[in-house]
Formats: sequence, C-alpha cells, structure tokens
Amino acid sequence: MSSQGMVPTDSVLLDLVDGHCKSGTIVEALPVLMARISQWMHTNFRISNVLIQGLARNGKMEEALIVFSDLCAKGLSPNVFTYTPLISGFCKQYNLEAAFQLHQQMVQKGIKPNIVTYNALINGLCKIGDMLRARDLFDSISQKGLAPNHVTYGAIIDGYCKFKNLVEAFHLYNDMQAKGIKPDSFVVSALVYGFCKEGNFEKAQSLCREIVHAGMPSTVAYNSLIGSLCQSGKLVEAYAILQAMIENDSVNHITYSIIIDYHCKAGLMDQAEQLFLDMKKRKITPNIVTYTSLLQGYDFIQDRSKMFNLFQVMLQEGIEPDMVAYSVMIDAYQMKEIW
Repeated sequence: MSSQGMVPTDSVLLDLVDGHCKSGTIVEALPVLMARISQWMHTNFRISNVLIQGLARNGKMEEALIVFSDLCAKGLSPNVFTYTPLISGFCKQYNLEAAFQLHQQMVQKGIKPNIVTYNALINGLCKIGDMLRARDLFDSISQKGLAPNHVTYGAIIDGYCKFKNLVEAFHLYNDMQAKGIKPDSFVVSALVYGFCKEGNFEKAQSLCREIVHAGMPSTVAYNSLIGSLCQSGKLVEAYAILQAMIENDSVNHITYSIIIDYHCKAGLMDQAEQLFLDMKKRKITPNIVTYTSLLQGYDFIQDRSKMFNLFQVMLQEGIEPDMVAYSVMIDAYQMKEIW
C-alpha cells in the first residue's frame, strides 16, 4: 500500500495491529508494524496503546516496554490506557515489583489510575498471597474517588478463598450485594472452591443452587464441587450433582473429564468407560485431558490392548497428544518390549 503511494488510514492500522494481537503473531510482526506505524504515533496515540495492550496480553512484556520506551523517546506522554496494560501484564507474570514501579511512575506524572489499574494490582497481590496489601489497596479505592466493581470484589474474594479466609470472603460477598453489585459466576465459584476445601459441601452446594436460581452460569461452580466431592471419595454425591447438571443442560467436557479422571486414578475403568460413552452419546467432545486420563487409567490396570486402541482412536479424531500422553505411551511400549 505504502509503496504505491497510498497512505493507510487510522482504522486500517488499528485493524492491522489488533489482528496480529488476536492471532498471537504480534511479536513476529512487530518490526514491520513499528516501521509502518512509527510515523503515525505522533498523530494517533491510540495505535501505540493498542500495540502495547496486545503485546502485554500475549505476555510479551519486554517487547511492550520497547514500544513504551519508543513512545516516550518521541516526546509523547503516556496515559492511563498506556500504563494499565503494562501493569496488568506484569501482574499476570507475578512481577509485582515492576507493576508497582509503573503505578508509582504514573501517579508521579499526575496520571490517575482507573479501576482497571487497581483491579490488576489487587488481583496480582492476591495471586501471590499478599492479602494484607491487597486489602489495604482495596480499602483505599474509595478514597481515590473510585468504586470497586464486580471484578475488584471477585479478585479479593478469590484470594481470600484460596488462602483460607472464608469469613472475610463471605463478608465481602455480602458487602458487594448490599452495595447493589451483583456477584457473577466467578465470585460464587471462588466461594464454592473455598467451602469445598474446608469440607463444607453443604454450603458449597447451597451456593450452587443460589446461582442457578439467579439465572447465572453455574457450570464452573458445579465442576469445582464435583471435583472436590470426588477427591473426598463422595461418589454418590458427585453422581447426583452430575445428574442434576445433565438435567439442567449445564454439563460440559470439563465436568466429564473431572469425574472420569477420578475413576481412572482409582482404577475403576468400567465406570470410566461408561462415563466416556455417555459423554460422546450426549455429543460432548472429549479433549486431550479426557483421553490422557483414560490412557493413564488403562496403564494403571495394565490393560495395554485398550490403551493402544484408545490412542489410535484419539489420533483418528484429530486430537494431538500432549507430553503427558506421549510419556504414558512411551512407557507402555517399553513395558511391552520387556514382556
């Protein structure tokens, strides 16, 4: 286009950058993109922000910082939409030091962080288990003229659940509802996970019913409940939940994979096979996790014949084996050679 004397419009450049970001080819295309958009950075700051956001979303923080530095070198002033993706990207990589350095830098430049910025920081702190700093930051949001949203509450509730402070998690759950913020399925799933870890399956199931009645997606929460029931050996209860999910049409491949995996680890391959057949009968497509569990199960009971047959079926259905599947099969072939 440029070689023919045609100047690409802003929308074309944005689409080009956004397309590479979504396809995961942003790093490979970066030199070409930078050459094409550098002359437009002075007039359209949004293009640079989209590029930084795409790189950060794909975990390419070094490249994102290069674009950021190039921006600053050109005399442009980053804004909240420049800093926030960088902060979020570093938080996702558990590099909280770099994230807070950028936060401090933007504040010093008079750039006001928005709720998305604070959500990223709070989530990052929760992921590393620093709940004291996460709570301090959460409590300070209102003093900054911002209001926590369902993402903010979700991050800190999830943190409290994972680090076994269900009292505080449930307090925040009630608090968000009192403020008119409707909990989503992620928040409830976090609480279900927390109660399951404490062995309070009755409360976990009560929460699952609550989100069903509220018309929210319940599959993630119920999957967490089924997984915990299986780990605790409560198969009767797990099957009851599975049946309820089937009746509500909320069962998915993860649901089946969880319960199949439990049976495979226990060597209960007849039941695992029946669940696998039921899964396919309902036109729910097994994935590599489902097949790998079955392969490991057959290996566990030393039924090499079914193991090899299943592996061929998996290949015929176009499912690419992962490292775990290959490892199981290599071990099985070696054992076959020995015997």
